[in-house]
Amino acid sequence: MPIVLAGVKILSYTLSLFLYAFSSNAQNEILVVGNSNEICFDTNLNVVYEDNLDHIFDYRVLLIFSGASSTLKNDDISKIMMFIKNGGGLYLGCDNWPFQAESDVILDSFFSFHSWGNFDSEIAHVSEVSEITQLKEITSGISVAVFPVNSNFKVDVWIEDQPLIMSGDFDNGRLILDGGYSRFYCENMNGSSNLLLIDLINYLFRRQH
Repeated sequence: MPIVLAGVKILSYTLSLFLYAFSSNAQNEILVVGNSNEICFDTNLNVVYEDNLDHIFDYRVLLIFSGASSTLKNDDISKIMMFIKNGGGLYLGCDNWPFQAESDVILDSFFSFHSWGNFDSEIAHVSEVSEITQLKEITSGISVAVFPVNSNFKVDVWIEDQPLIMSGDFDNGRLILDGGYSRFYCENMNGSSNLLLIDLINYLFRRQH
């Protein structure tokens, strides 16, 4: 499914296409940006932290943990779209307000919607049709945000009858939306949360060519 940008005028992809020569050279590495200081990753994952998207095309999977104010630059939206279009996998995480800044900018630009609300249920339930994990239920996170149901996405995890995690295939890439990334904070991480994070990343890699 092609990504159609709403309200964003793309002037040129020349630079992005030049940079995107990664198709044969990129390493199977994970780029992490945003509010990631408290996130605990499995030690077996090859994770690289950056404070910008200048080297986005050197990676196959991008994890964005939204903060209180967006760190995205003017051309980052077009970079992210080209990244997905050419086979990249994007995890877009947000949480309770105000940790939604990058997520809101990207979702408003791509699909004209964004996350909303604060939900306090401790447990969320995985949909039977989900392809992202074999877990049946997960820790929600702390005061999490949710998303509106959208035809571009499948709902993978529900909380209080609201979509907490959604996924979709776009062009050659994949996109995961998650409204409760605080479950991955080191102080909150448990066995199932660690398995879920690995499952999410593996799901994004499986779309790669």
